[in-house]
Amino acid sequence: MAGEPCIKGTRVMVAVVVASMADTSIDEALVDYPQVTREDIQAALMFAAEELRKQYGDEGRMKRRKQNQNEDAWRKRIVCDPAIQGGEPCIKGTRVRVAVIVASLADVSMEELLENYPQLSREDVRSALLYAAQASHNDLVA
Repeated sequence: MAGEPCIKGTRVMVAVVVASMADTSIDEALVDYPQVTREDIQAALMFAAEELRKQYGDEGRMKRRKQNQNEDAWRKRIVCDPAIQGGEPCIKGTRVRVAVIVASLADVSMEELLENYPQLSREDVRSALLYAAQASHNDLVA
């Protein structure tokens, strides 16, 4: 846990909360993590979205390390193509950026998000959250 971003005043890691949002709602997360507030969870989602934006910057590039490409299920759904959205991570086959999905979940439910983005599946959103959780560890390789 040393050096990992945590929710202020707790030992709850941002990555853990963001990853848990892949399988639960904010209300359910509040039950799982009684020491955090709704605002804490929203801030964790926004933090993860901002980490993605920082890592990709204006040129759409990130410093990358070699890693097994089959390690994470999200790798099949997330693409980083300089020709699409400036290289920011997007859901494959769409122009929907991962950062937009994660930040949106700070304000709307999964169901509302899926209504607003009918081209996305629940698994796409789950993959975006898992990607963002890993990005908040600062060891992400796309």
